[in-house]
Amino acid sequence: MFKRNIFMLVMLSLFLAGCSKNLSETAPSPQVLNGKTERYLSDYDYMVDTIVNNYPYFDIARIMTDKDFETIQTGYRQQAANIETDIEFFSEIIRPFLAEFNYIGHMSIVSKEEYDTQFNLLKNLLNTESLPKYGSYILEKYSLPNVRNFYETSFAQTVNRVWSVEDGKSYDQNIYFSYFPDYSAAYVSISSMLAPDADESDAIKLKDFFEEADSKGYKNCIIDIRGNGGGNDYYWIEHIVLPNQSGPLSCRSYSLLKGELSASYVEGAGRVIYPVAEFPIDLFPDLSQQHLETFEHYTISETIVDHIDTYPYSPLFNGRIWLLVDGNVYSASDFFARFCKETGFATVVGNETGGGSRSFSPMVIALPNTGICFRFSATLGLNPDGTFDEQVGTIPDIQAFPGEDELDCCLRAIRHDSYPPF
Repeated sequence: MFKRNIFMLVMLSLFLAGCSKNLSETAPSPQVLNGKTERYLSDYDYMVDTIVNNYPYFDIARIMTDKDFETIQTGYRQQAANIETDIEFFSEIIRPFLAEFNYIGHMSIVSKEEYDTQFNLLKNLLNTESLPKYGSYILEKYSLPNVRNFYETSFAQTVNRVWSVEDGKSYDQNIYFSYFPDYSAAYVSISSMLAPDADESDAIKLKDFFEEADSKGYKNCIIDIRGNGGGNDYYWIEHIVLPNQSGPLSCRSYSLLKGELSASYVEGAGRVIYPVAEFPIDLFPDLSQQHLETFEHYTISETIVDHIDTYPYSPLFNGRIWLLVDGNVYSASDFFARFCKETGFATVVGNETGGGSRSFSPMVIALPNTGICFRFSATLGLNPDGTFDEQVGTIPDIQAFPGEDELDCCLRAIRHDSYPPF
């Protein structure tokens, strides 16, 4: 996921900000216990305590899911008292409990597949300039003896288990190209921003696509990221924006946070945090003082994407770029949509996205007894009007009519743009 340094980025909102603290030491450590029931209940209580005190999406999760988390929490704790093995604790208690949050604020367990992929990648990047400080933090977590023991030993005892698709996804063909000559439009669909691209296959294909579309005189380029659940911001910055921008582009975000663990993590990752009492609430018309009551700090991030010699100010494609989105666009993909809308890099078309892009990169928490890891975003991002990004995603520049396919909406907009009035 962490690629070589081939361009200059000033990206305070991404997970590559420099760290100045040992982040793994910020969490309080409960007593490590040997008794079966005691160790599972201790880990469970530690997880719940961490979430209650640091998860900034708790109130939003209640509203969006309409769930009584206190009752849910009690139910899973009762079940935890009867657990026999670590893998049962993982699959029958921790995973389903975290799933109750419906991935709001990136709340999720670290699966076996994710652990293996990330640990091996980060180990290979160790002691190289390509390993960011945030990567060092994750590697430190994943290298803890109890974490390694769980992910490398416990799963070996369940070789016959068939894990769900949520444990890891493979994208054999991440991008698809097409053309609409009647609309002078080239088209590319991108399934994921997390596709393996070690051989630069996506980069090469996209570069050739943009150059071909431009050389053939196409006036429009449609980038379809509908259904794209996110991945890595580097994907769209490196493969799409840098090769096609004609000048520096930037956007700014405000986000809220609570809890000592979250504050230490965000501050340690290079972000300046401010007391929520100093929050410039006048800048956000839909935000009230009541909304700020459960938060203790806020932070500001600015993303600036600029060129170096590798990408001079000479876009590969010189026509108009359109970005197709829907409600399944989330996280890094939503960040791309927001970036396009706020900078004007592309015209965003379709339906409101799923949000999730204005928060800081998720922090990883390791349970002290079992070594099971989970994560959630430490900050709650705000839209320019003060609505919460997780509740209200990016609103397209051009919204599809009810029931209208987003691509049809885009083609309609292209024809209207070329031959007004429509």
